[in-house]
Order: sequence, then structure tokens, then C-alpha cells
Amino acid sequence: MHEKLANNMMSILFIVFAIWIIVKSNQLVEIGFNQIGSGYFPTLLATILIILSSINLVKTFVSTDRQKIELPNAKRIWWTIGLLALFFVTWKQFGYFYVQMFLYLFIMFTLYRLPLGRKKRYFAVNFAVALVLTLMVYGVFDVLMYVKF
Repeated sequence: MHEKLANNMMSILFIVFAIWIIVKSNQLVEIGFNQIGSGYFPTLLATILIILSSINLVKTFVSTDRQKIELPNAKRIWWTIGLLALFFVTWKQFGYFYVQMFLYLFIMFTLYRLPLGRKKRYFAVNFAVALVLTLMVYGVFDVLMYVKF
């Protein structure tokens, strides 16, 4: 992928994201006429993001530089994005957050450790780390803070 295309894509993505933030922050409850509401700062930051992304778009269009961006781990990046999207979709559908979190972490650790080989020890370490992290999140959110997922 060329740098110019990547910059344009990211600038457009940031502009769309900022517009979404503005729409969502305008749906927040207003407090009063002369008071700053809870949507003020998100709207301000989103407006700044739109301005900076627009400047980047113009700067990129004017530029004549044609550098190619090499992504040696592009396959892993796409797997990560896809699995993260799948995690959120299945969380909404099934609702077993901690089971899904454990599976997601285990798969991600295994995916990123595959270049080292497929040894049983690596799978055991991935399993243990995913389990400990899941239990820590459970302990902090469910036990200490009483936040249910």
C-alpha cells in the first residue's frame, strides 16, 4: 500500500469517526442554557479531529511523494482485527463475556506465538496467561467494583 493512500484512508476514517462522535454527543442530555453540557468536550475534540484530518487530507493530496508502506505482519493485523470484531459481535449475541475473553486471549496469544513453533509448552503458557488475565478482570470488575458484563 502506498503512503498517500494510507494517509487518505485514515484521514477519511477519522473524519467519519469524528462525525459519529458529534452525532452521539449531541444526543446527550443538556443541563441548562448557560452551562457546559456533557457533550461539549467530545464535540470540541471531534471538531478538532475533523480539522486536523482535513488538513492532513489536503497536505496528502498536494504531496508528490510516492513511498510504499511495507507491512510484514499484515496477515496477523487482519486476523487481530477480525477476531476482535468477532469477539464484540459474539459478546452481544451470546453474553458469556469471561468465557469469550478467555478464548479471545488464548487465540491471540497463540496466533502471535506461532512463529516460535507449535510446542505444548507454548500452548500451556498461553492457556495459563489467558486464564490469569481473565480471572484478574473478573476479580477487579465483578468482585471489587460490582460491574457485570
